[in-house]
Amino acid sequence: MNIKEFQNSLKASGKFTIKSRVEEINYHDYLPVKQKRQFFSLKLVSVFSSFILVGLLTLFAFFNFHPVASLSIEINPELNLELNRYNRVINVTGENDEALALIDELDIKYKKIDQAVEIIYDYSQDNDYTVDDNLYVLYGIQTEKESVKLGIKQILEATVSANIRIIVITDLVRNDGGIELSPSTGPDTDYESPSYMDNQDVIIGEYESLITEYDISDARLSLIIAIYNNHPEYTMEYLLELDLAVLYELYNE
Repeated sequence: MNIKEFQNSLKASGKFTIKSRVEEINYHDYLPVKQKRQFFSLKLVSVFSSFILVGLLTLFAFFNFHPVASLSIEINPELNLELNRYNRVINVTGENDEALALIDELDIKYKKIDQAVEIIYDYSQDNDYTVDDNLYVLYGIQTEKESVKLGIKQILEATVSANIRIIVITDLVRNDGGIELSPSTGPDTDYESPSYMDNQDVIIGEYESLITEYDISDARLSLIIAIYNNHPEYTMEYLLELDLAVLYELYNE
């Protein structure tokens, strides 16, 4: 073999074929991927959920445990009930020993008004707070909302039965800031009318002194003033000493 033949043989043996695999390559796999922005992350959702939960709990507490009205009840026990917007009792306080005994024995908290007073009626009759088999109850409603006042009054009036006698006072002396009194023309000439009778416009401070001196509720003083204005034959001093059963009869004459 000469040199030329050797070179041709070497050239022929040195050739090789490389198969193209371009079509097998997906160039999208090598491009940077645009990340999608997550509007809400798990942490952010958790924070928002917590705020919503706190807000709902706050609203629940406000609507259920925020008092919108106060209801005084006088039989022999003297109670004060705080009521929420759903007419449920959210707090109970007693003004005398009989009321404290009632509170210890009965469970009226968180009950609807009609349920609570029915329980109080039964308790009072069982403990002989009746007069001639009748139970006399004086209510005083204190609230800034007339619609709430009217609603409570209607509920209380619906609880009346054959031997339940109730008086509902919606205009309390310390709630209104003053009630006109008619001058006394009674037969008791020895009785000296105090200053609040001489002045037609009663001052709240004078109510306070009467309530303190006679140890009576706003509702009872309001009841007595109403009777006094309609019965000039009686003096305030006389009316302040009467039992609720007698006041009831005078009020309804």
